[in-house]
Amino acid sequence: MKYIRFLLIVLIFAGPAPGQISKSTPEADRPLVFSGKLNPYPERLLKDNSPDADQTVKIFAVMVEFQEDSDALTFGNGKFGSLYTGDNATSKEIIDPLPHDAEYFRQHLKFAQNYFNEVSYGKVDITWEVPDRIFTVSELMREYSPDPGSDDLTPVGTLAQEVWQMVESELSGSYNLSDYDLFTIFHAGAGRDVSLPGSFGNERDIPSVYLSLKALKSMFGDGFNGFVSGAIQNTMILPCTESRELSSVAGKTLLELSINGLIVSSIGSYLGLPDLFNTKTGLSTIGRFGLMDGQAIFTYGGLFPPEPSPWEKMYLGWIEPYTIDPGDYLISLSAVEAAAPSDTTLIKVPISATEYYLIENRARDTQNDGANITYMLDGTEYSMNLTEDTTGFRSYDIDTLKGVITDVDEFDWAVPGSGIVIWHIDERVIAENIDSNTVNNDKDRKGIDVEEADGIQDIGEEFVTIFGDVIIGEGDEEDLWYSSNGAELYTNRFAYDTKPDSRSNSGGNSQITIENFSDISNKMTFSLSFGDENIRLATQKKLSDKDLFGLNSISLGGRTFHFGCNGSRFFVIDEDGSIIPGEGGVSAFRPASLIQDGRLIVSGAKENTLSFYIFDGTAHTSFEKITAHSFSSSPVMIAGAGSKAYIALGTSDGKVLLYELDADNNDVSLINTYDIFNQTEVKTIVLSGSPGSIFAGAVSENSYGDISGNMYNSDGKITDVALIDRNGTYQALILVEPYNFVLIEDGQKVREFTANPIDTVKSFSIIKFEPDGEPYIIYSAASHSGVLNMSGAVGDNFPFVSDESENFSYSPASADVDGDAIPDLIFTTENGKIYAVSGDDGNNLSGFPVAGGNALTGAPSIHYDNGLYITALDQDSVLYSWEIKTGSDNIQWSGSEPFDNNPLVDVTGVPSSDKSYFPEEEAYNWPNPVYEGETYIRFYVAEDSKAVVHIFDLAGDLVAEMNVNALGGINNEIAWDINEIQSGVYFAHLEVTGALSGNSGYKIIKIAVVK
Repeated sequence: MKYIRFLLIVLIFAGPAPGQISKSTPEADRPLVFSGKLNPYPERLLKDNSPDADQTVKIFAVMVEFQEDSDALTFGNGKFGSLYTGDNATSKEIIDPLPHDAEYFRQHLKFAQNYFNEVSYGKVDITWEVPDRIFTVSELMREYSPDPGSDDLTPVGTLAQEVWQMVESELSGSYNLSDYDLFTIFHAGAGRDVSLPGSFGNERDIPSVYLSLKALKSMFGDGFNGFVSGAIQNTMILPCTESRELSSVAGKTLLELSINGLIVSSIGSYLGLPDLFNTKTGLSTIGRFGLMDGQAIFTYGGLFPPEPSPWEKMYLGWIEPYTIDPGDYLISLSAVEAAAPSDTTLIKVPISATEYYLIENRARDTQNDGANITYMLDGTEYSMNLTEDTTGFRSYDIDTLKGVITDVDEFDWAVPGSGIVIWHIDERVIAENIDSNTVNNDKDRKGIDVEEADGIQDIGEEFVTIFGDVIIGEGDEEDLWYSSNGAELYTNRFAYDTKPDSRSNSGGNSQITIENFSDISNKMTFSLSFGDENIRLATQKKLSDKDLFGLNSISLGGRTFHFGCNGSRFFVIDEDGSIIPGEGGVSAFRPASLIQDGRLIVSGAKENTLSFYIFDGTAHTSFEKITAHSFSSSPVMIAGAGSKAYIALGTSDGKVLLYELDADNNDVSLINTYDIFNQTEVKTIVLSGSPGSIFAGAVSENSYGDISGNMYNSDGKITDVALIDRNGTYQALILVEPYNFVLIEDGQKVREFTANPIDTVKSFSIIKFEPDGEPYIIYSAASHSGVLNMSGAVGDNFPFVSDESENFSYSPASADVDGDAIPDLIFTTENGKIYAVSGDDGNNLSGFPVAGGNALTGAPSIHYDNGLYITALDQDSVLYSWEIKTGSDNIQWSGSEPFDNNPLVDVTGVPSSDKSYFPEEEAYNWPNPVYEGETYIRFYVAEDSKAVVHIFDLAGDLVAEMNVNALGGINNEIAWDINEIQSGVYFAHLEVTGALSGNSGYKIIKIAVVK
């Protein structure tokens, strides 16, 4: 349904004498400002929207009058010819002059025919039938008008119902209505589409509206199938004109507005286009750069709108863009009207599978001959040439024109300027909102948006002039991209760090830079590149198989392979993003992979079947092994000697199975079975050791056990696990929902601590910031990402919170992204963005976050192949891979788990350090001052120690005492709860004593409590 209601603000400086009727003079006009209102039932009727499909739209239109009235709240008296009085009733110097008869409406439909023939490149042909007969309905106009402010259009539906019943009765046999596609009622009076402050007119006029079958069903019930026995399934309701006489203290002034824009936009609604203005507020969103926006529909007094936007043309199947793959380009782009058949006129630059830029060269006058306008007057066709916008011929002033405009040689004369237009399209927003006709209602996340080159996104914004008038931005010449653009913020460059910027709607770095725009011409050039000096988008590929997850990447012999699983089998994906046909194996889980003896070995598992894929650098082999067990976990792999590898899996009945693979002979055998959980399903496995001394641990719902028979039972659900190998002494770190970490050795709890308890920790990884150092925990929670050492102390410069306060997801990964030899942390968010955070200072690294398209199917994988690569797979089955030019081969955690599926960290012992036993300068408390909750006393000791804190007030009285066992070689923290503490200054006396050496130290720390 199309229901367009516009707000018109006119500032009149001078006018005629009271009682006199005149046309509005150029001096009296300010730019007219319009805004649309409502269209709740868009419906796409095109049966074929392929670029080669042609369509004829056959229109059957009738003329309708009402019972005569003298209602001050409507324009005219309900009869044709009653809108104009005095000289205007006979003038031929005005737009849409009388008589408003069948020939007059045929001329307006001739404009629609010319418009759609031009903008659809001949694919849409409009034909029409307008009988000479005038039908008179039974009620006054106001009875068919919805209540002001109401979205209930049932009265308009009632008008359509009555009219088509009359047509069926009185024209029966004269026309076969089943031969027509689109039905139209042209009624007497003006439309309730222009709101006029201070005027008594139009409150009970009828809104211009396209009633789709969906709209009619909403009025007459789901069983409704059309008027006239189903022959009529839609109706456009349009006024005879939008011109009307306005009364003021100075007399009457004729406001001239045509119905051409309304007609073609209503036909656009029939074809399936949604409204592209904000249908809640009525404000413009794309201005005069497309068709389905109020500012465009009524530009040049509604005489001729611009051509549809490229998205509108694509949606209707009229054009196909040229899609740009990642790379560096010099683009030459022709304006449509001046293009040769081989010229490129529209390019698409993908951000993701559903988000992209459309770039076009928009030209107002490609022939450099002005606007050639064709119009009809008294049955004669005339033409007029206007070489420039001037007084009497502007987007808001059409005093020079007259008659019924039937054609314009270039409809884009209505565009506010010439140059490159960059459109930001988000098909996900469109898909989610098109049925409710709210595609562009969220100004911060529009489905179809103009990237305004002047750096001020003001289309649709309201501004108040010094006279108190409200003006709504509709776009101007500085919103287009060209080298001589004089806007203050214009830089002739569109990139991640410009205004506007090339980030995705989620805020991620799209890696797209468009710059060096030439000056305005029928053929313009510019440069387009992906990436910068730090990071480059290497691959963006839509995969042929959907619903892949568990991405895993590994390189062999200069060639990278990716592996993804769809819950039934794993697929081998080449480095260009294409799935290699016939390669892979069955798997319900993320496959495990490793390089062993110069071979790439990949293992998957599903139900009772193990599958293997082996690539030796030139050829691959695949084979399966059927077992007597039902697998319940991802396979885990470690390398053996020569061609041997070891694979462990969990079963649904609580066992851990260890297999040996002989890659030379494509043979696998079961070498051990460990019954750990006694009929409880195994969720996750960790594995370490050499073939003669294998260690394995496993997690069920709320227990951790190992092959030595040690068992730890948790009070809560275990959601993640990692293994720390301390020279053959194994510690398991488990995450217990919601945010508790427990360190376990030989089935006993060594230590327990919590992450920041503001929200649930989803997963974690373990890394070492120093090659021979103690491990650190990096974790992702909903609202933040954090770093903890093994005592639970918070890492310096953490937690990390994104600028947009987004929710984080999946396990963090770790690699040296910036090349400073310190591991950096890689986090993902629920909306598909990937952050790289410096392990040195906790800051977001340059070029990040990158835009990973839709929400990812899992953590990105990290691999090195003559460069560091981050690869991600999103829920639209698009594979993204970024080359990190500054990255090194120091990868510590390569994805949701390492590529072998084994969450294992080797720790060689207590780290060597140049630090003294107790460096006083590293003992402090934070936060300080402390306002509520807790403050933390932080310190470092070189060996395991006893730590005691005594806290005194200014009077010397003891306030609190805390005793802890501090870990050597890492920072430790002791929390002091100040909830019951008075405001004031306190002194914390920290004393430490080494457990073995007897070393000792102390420090007094001043703490301010403020409440």
